Amino acid sequence: MAHLGGNGKRAACGDFPPAGARLRVNFHPRATRDKIIVMIYPFIASESFPKALPMNFTPLPEDVAHIIQLAIAPVFTLAGIGALLNVMANRLARVVDRWRTLEGGLEGASEDLRRLAVMELGVLDRRMARIHLAISLSTLAALLICVVIILLFTGQLTPVPVAQAVSILFVASMAFLSVALVSFLMEVRIASRTLRVTRAVLGKTGR
Repeated sequence: MAHLGGNGKRAACGDFPPAGARLRVNFHPRATRDKIIVMIYPFIASESFPKALPMNFTPLPEDVAHIIQLAIAPVFTLAGIGALLNVMANRLARVVDRWRTLEGGLEGASEDLRRLAVMELGVLDRRMARIHLAISLSTLAALLICVVIILLFTGQLTPVPVAQAVSILFVASMAFLSVALVSFLMEVRIASRTLRVTRAVLGKTGR
């Protein structure tokens, strides 16, 4: 409904306002919405605005081949971590076997042998702790690599942005793997140091 601002009279629905009269239009949310749409439509229609993939998007064989090429490096990293886990598991098995042998020989042993066995059990406990930490961190790194491979496929087949997540997860997996290698190196040093001490003791006793 429009009101005439000149003489204050209300005009009929079919009448036109006289010349020079000012119209006062009531505010309506729809008018504001239409104005916003008119303002942002050029930006939406421009090429710089990101377009979503259609719902019936079907990846081409070339796209899948490109994704597989991107996933080759993480897969090789995963294979290397698997080989490292195999080495760590074998060392852990040897430590456990030695632990059980010493535990079985404590009964009926002399005081000197018992003392040496207890000292070696303490060393074996430290070695097991280092190997366990290395295995745990290596397994976590392998799991993160698997998530990276999944995100690579997801980012290529869907409009979901995954570049930042892939970078963070890959860096995190390398950090976990680095700490695991340091822990494994500490276990090797403990074993080597124990062997040197044993040789020194045998040399002093003349055996």
